Amino acid sequence: MQQRHLDRRAALGLLAAAPAALALPARAATLTTVRIGVQPVESAGQTFYAKDLGWFAEAGLDVQITPLSNGGALVAAVIGGSLEVGLSAVGPVAQGAVKGLGVKIIAPAGMSLSTAPTDVTMVALDSTIKTAADLNGKTVGVNGLGNVLMYATQAWIDKNGGNSKSVKWTELPFPSMAPALAAHRIDAATLAEPYVSDAKSVARALANPMDAIAPTIPATTWFANGTWLQQQPAIAAKVVAVLKRAAIWANGHPKEAGDILIRYTSIKPETLAVMTRSTFGVDIVPSQIQALIDTGVTYGDVDHAVKASEIIWKAPRG
Repeated sequence: MQQRHLDRRAALGLLAAAPAALALPARAATLTTVRIGVQPVESAGQTFYAKDLGWFAEAGLDVQITPLSNGGALVAAVIGGSLEVGLSAVGPVAQGAVKGLGVKIIAPAGMSLSTAPTDVTMVALDSTIKTAADLNGKTVGVNGLGNVLMYATQAWIDKNGGNSKSVKWTELPFPSMAPALAAHRIDAATLAEPYVSDAKSVARALANPMDAIAPTIPATTWFANGTWLQQQPAIAAKVVAVLKRAAIWANGHPKEAGDILIRYTSIKPETLAVMTRSTFGVDIVPSQIQALIDTGVTYGDVDHAVKASEIIWKAPRG
């Protein structure tokens, strides 16, 4: 009798535990995997914040963040289908549209603001260069030949009395630029934060080159694989909504965002404390995208003009 009583109690315990045990796999099964590629910089912060704060999971998304070294690798991975979403300047996305590769911009990321520049052209502290014309015939370092920072620097030179065609352009990773300036191996360089702040002990600001394109533009954007957007529009819309939520939160909570950023990137706390912080775009502004496309056409990475509306994805209604 005692054994039957124990068996009954055990059975009732199993029945009571069953709903809880079943609930965990059921909940996990509702999460949809989305692979997002980033460069580990503040401009990609929306993904770090949303992941850390649990907002992707709250939206039913299992977001896997993959760091890659440059925008070209990210564009190739998204086009190839190994990632659904990536971080890139507008130019490569526009060029992808020209080539019929089906990539679309889904949201803005870090913004370039004339009032708080995060991309700065710098020269050594003892340099005699003071104007755009002083750069004629000089060597300027950029982190990628044919990327948005190079085109912005070219545009700034041409709009301010210099001749960008006379400049010798050399590709250097951001961490190598300050030492190259200090050693006078290059005459100027266009750096992005946090490297701008790190370089201030050996270099000074010459220009805010992105101003030559527009006073407010997305330095980077989130873009997605076109096939995925067609097949999973509801999932893509959730990703966009979470990125927007993270942008609004980060813009209003720089201290808390910085604490998360330190955990996801190699930015040091002492650098974060003094660097110009990114402002994140909340909604896509087509005129800003068009300004970047037009600059790409003028200076080289976009074969011919495309309309911003052709590369901006519109989330389905309802």
